[in-house]
Amino acid sequence: MEIVDKEQERKDYENSPEGRKKKRIEQIGSAVVVIAVLGLLYLCRDFTIGGGKPYIVTLGSVEVKPGKTTVQDLADAGYDLTDTSVGILSDQAAGGYLYEDVYDLSSEAEPNTCYAMLVLVKDGEQTAELSVINDTAKPLPLAECIINEITVRKDYADAELTAAEGYAFADLASETAREAIGKAGRTTSDYTSLWERGDYSLYVETEADGSTVSRITSTKYYPLDLGTGSDQ
Repeated sequence: MEIVDKEQERKDYENSPEGRKKKRIEQIGSAVVVIAVLGLLYLCRDFTIGGGKPYIVTLGSVEVKPGKTTVQDLADAGYDLTDTSVGILSDQAAGGYLYEDVYDLSSEAEPNTCYAMLVLVKDGEQTAELSVINDTAKPLPLAECIINEITVRKDYADAELTAAEGYAFADLASETAREAIGKAGRTTSDYTSLWERGDYSLYVETEADGSTVSRITSTKYYPLDLGTGSDQ
């Protein structure tokens, strides 16, 4: 009769690519939710809660509406999701990293939990940073989670194809775009502007010359009573 070493089987599985990927999915909630909460506190400290509509960020041909767009919507458009821990240094890739190991979107996200520091990938290159949320009282597949924040930086892949509120990434520093978006609620000496409408915000950061956009972030505010995943 064959004797099966269950403990060795468990260790072998944990050390396999599938086991490591599963472990990362299980850890992202507890590892990054604190960062998500702190970021939301900073961005949302002056919000007028309730109402409004999202500031739309367009990635190529797909629209991202924080609070409405799902992870599956982006997957259907050819994007993958992963996190910063699996990036491989590459001076040939946008942002300096390649991402070949991506999430299984059927993996469960815990109830009332926000996941930050995620990487949106197309053809192995980073196109955006994401924060996603399961705002329900039950576990959901990662695919069904809602995008609650998206950030695009100028060195990301296809940044030149990115737009916010219909204005190309590079044009968001222009007075024309800013006036069309509306009066910014706050402009700082760090060359940043923040627009707000109800639960939503749009943040645009420029470099010291004031004309080169370095980063944009569109956010949907959620009440800050989120869980911390399985380690709560």
